[in-house]
Amino acid sequence: MNLLKAFQRMNQCKELAGFYRQWAAAAAAGLPMSGTISMLSRGAPTAVAHRLQDLRGALEAGDHEVLQNSLAFTDLERAFLRVGVLTGTQEKALMGLSSVFAADLAVVRLAKRRVAYPLIVAFCACWIPTAPIAFYSTPAAWMTVGTLLSAVVLVFGGIYVTGVFTRLRGGPKWSQIRFFTALGTALDAGLGVDE
Repeated sequence: MNLLKAFQRMNQCKELAGFYRQWAAAAAAGLPMSGTISMLSRGAPTAVAHRLQDLRGALEAGDHEVLQNSLAFTDLERAFLRVGVLTGTQEKALMGLSSVFAADLAVVRLAKRRVAYPLIVAFCACWIPTAPIAFYSTPAAWMTVGTLLSAVVLVFGGIYVTGVFTRLRGGPKWSQIRFFTALGTALDAGLGVDE
């Protein structure tokens, strides 16, 4: 995974937190699902657009169980949506999802702060130590070497960034936030602890 894709995937947390917050607000206002989908579709980013497309398909089929086979939604999202539908507490379930993605967004910001300096140093290491190539060979050779090394940093930097994000997200604090948000939403919705 390259660096740009890693940051794009991490930025989906921001988009999804806003998406579920807006959906919860529309549900609280009593807006019908078709109206909610059309409202949320305006200017929707790619991750949200895929989810809205699957929701539109489920609405046309008249069955929320269609979402259980959806590739756009994660297992966690499907579980929250199912709890909301089964218990009639869709607003709480959607706000719970928004909270989970907001917690992930906090981890994304922390990960970006942690990886900024190492990545800047890595890119500088691609160009500064190779500067003598420009003097002893040609500037074109220096540009070629610098570009190739930068490409390597770009490709392997994505693996590093994703690893940092996964490690931070798997830490006790953030795992507990996601777990207790999910548990609290399910209990508020009326499900028993075993369920």
